[in-house]
Amino acid sequence: MTLEAETILEQIRQSIGIVPNALQAMSEEPSLLKAYTELEALLTHCSLSNVEQELVILTISVANECEYCVAAHSVASKKISADQIHLLRNHQPLSDSKLQVLRETTEGMVHQRGHLSEQEISKFIEAGYTHSQLLAIVLIIAFKILTNYSNHINHPDLDNVFMDQKWQVTA
Repeated sequence: MTLEAETILEQIRQSIGIVPNALQAMSEEPSLLKAYTELEALLTHCSLSNVEQELVILTISVANECEYCVAAHSVASKKISADQIHLLRNHQPLSDSKLQVLRETTEGMVHQRGHLSEQEISKFIEAGYTHSQLLAIVLIIAFKILTNYSNHINHPDLDNVFMDQKWQVTA
């Protein structure tokens, strides 16, 4: 492991108390780990609220069928309710219509690789979101692809702290 990767992992440990197995596995490619932490830092300047960001992150992880990330974000999410987490994990609609549009738009972007129709974009804007927030979803997708895809390749063991929220893809 490089000194740069060791330094980043130590910063993560100091920040959250552990080094998640997924990030430990990513450290084999230090540039990947660095990109992850730098994109994560950029989210603090994102035009979506913390609630909206957490919802988008969990939606992307479910859409990309990343069992590790769904469990980890189910535990780490502090701004969205346990009920909302349950609905997102189980592909059920949210009661908040604006957040449901955010979820549908995010799913559309993931499944259609960014090719939203004018109707889908209009629905997003009409729900009260901005074009900037649509682009913020792109940023969060880029951020989550790093861990979602890495976890598909690395198959990290789920950390004990995430076990209570273990999630499996359903057919």
